[in-house]
Formats: sequence, C-alpha cells, structure tokens
Amino acid sequence: MFKFISKTITPLYFRGYLYLWIGMVTVGIATMMQMTARGYLAYELTNSASKLTYVNVAFAFPMLSLSLFGGALSDRLDKQKIIQIGQFAAASLGFLIAAIIFSNYINWLHLLAVSFVQGGIWAFMVPSRHSFIAELVPRKNLSSAIALNSAGFNVSNLIAPAVSGLIYGLAGPGVVYSIIGGLALTGVFFTFIIKPEMRMGDDVPGSNKSEKKEIATYYLHMGNLSFNNGDRVEAEKYYRDALNLTLEVGDK
Repeated sequence: MFKFISKTITPLYFRGYLYLWIGMVTVGIATMMQMTARGYLAYELTNSASKLTYVNVAFAFPMLSLSLFGGALSDRLDKQKIIQIGQFAAASLGFLIAAIIFSNYINWLHLLAVSFVQGGIWAFMVPSRHSFIAELVPRKNLSSAIALNSAGFNVSNLIAPAVSGLIYGLAGPGVVYSIIGGLALTGVFFTFIIKPEMRMGDDVPGSNKSEKKEIATYYLHMGNLSFNNGDRVEAEKYYRDALNLTLEVGDK
C-alpha cells in the first residue's frame, strides 16, 4: 500500500507539476460549478428545456470541433502561455456573467454566447495542458502524473456540482459566478509561477542544480521509508537515483 501511494504522489514533488495540478484542479472546479449554475439559470430564465439544451450544446460543439486545431497550436506555441490565456479568459467570463446578473440584465442568450466561447477555450487549453505535463515530470513518472491529473478532474466532477447547487440556492447565481471567476484567477496564478527552470528533459528530474539537490534529498527520504517498510528493492532504486543526481550536481 505504501509503495503504491508513494509512486502515485511522486509527481507532486516536482514543483512545476504541483503548480500546474493545483491550477488545473481549481479551474476544473470552476468549470463544473459553472456548468451546474448555467443549467439552473438558463432554465430559470426561460422555463424551456429546449433552450437549456442549446446552452449546453453550445459548449460541446466548439470543444469537439476545434480540438484538432488546439493540438496543432500547442505544438507550435508556448503551452504555458496558452493555458494562462485560457484560464484568464475563463475568469473574465465568470466575472462578466456575475456583473450582468447583479445588474439584472441577464438573458439566456448571454449564457449561450459565453458557453460557446468557453467550449472554444477548452478546445485549445486541454491539449496544451496534457502535453505540458510531459515537460514538468521525468518520463518514468509520466503515467503517475497523468493519473493524478485524471484524479483531480474526477474529484472536481464529484464536488463542484454539489457546492455550486448549494451556493446557488443560498446566495444566488451572481455569487456562484463570482466564485467561479475567483477560482479561475487562482489557476492563472499557479500556472504563472511555473518558472522555466522547473521544466525538464526526457529523463532529467530537474533542470538546475538547486532543484536536483531537492529531488536527490527526496529520493533519499523515500529510500529510507522503503527500507524501514522492508522493501529493500525499492529502497535501492531510490538510493541509486539519489546517488546519481548527487554525482551529477557535483560534476557541474
């Protein structure tokens, strides 16, 4: 059990991935909250199931049709910038809808338009996010990083709709959309603080001397834990990685 957990959470030790993961989770929660609130609000404004369907389809259509272009764009431009722009746009749209709600000018067509734009944002942001993960963790930890990414998204799916519905019922849609904007801005912040030195090559756990020292210390700590739990094979792997990194830092 210890071995499984330690391997699963290892990518979170790499600061670049940790910041990206926190940003992804907060924006994921914001998105799922918005989907819930948008559905309630669209039906509340129109009392029409068909118009509610239009609002929801408006999100799905650009996300499906533009994903190929989003993947091609992520190969040509800086992935971090694409993610930041997408998160900032999501925050801006959240605050925009909140302002329209508080001004009592909200119309279901506003929700339709914003839903369509958000679908386009996700079509470009998701491919960049997935490929950016490979730049933030060593190749041997990539599968665990992808699993953590999926776990964070699934947790968002479980928690966000209930939270959104509760706040919607207690404080109204304007407050929900204000919180959505704040969560998306939090994602912008965590993506922004990912520094270039936190990126790495295919199998290099860290791209500068200080980070390699941190990771070597972490491997040594994990080796001690594995040894104390009786897993000497796993301990030897961690000790070997720590030694290799220490020697590499010493050569520079």
